[in-house]
Amino acid sequence: MSAATANPELTVADLRATLPPTPLGRPISRSAIYTWIRRGLRGTRLPAFRVGRHLYVYQLDLEEFLRQTNSQATTSESKITAGCRLRAARMRLNSKGIKTG
Repeated sequence: MSAATANPELTVADLRATLPPTPLGRPISRSAIYTWIRRGLRGTRLPAFRVGRHLYVYQLDLEEFLRQTNSQATTSESKITAGCRLRAARMRLNSKGIKTG
């Protein structure tokens, strides 16, 4: 078994298709992924490598990044997420003609 089949590489487009949408139902933006690579999230950077003009991330590195950043979530961030879920629910209701307060 080669290293490529044991740990497949993902492009940024592949990452966007792999990751679940935000609480508002939008896909993760390309700029967010580039920020995770350049500056990180909650003190953890997403390891990536460049081949020509394209950036690639190993699947295992993505899983480790998600595990580390999710385990570092704080209570205040959970409140923000709850607020996002509430806004998303209100947007869905408003789109169906149900007015919310």
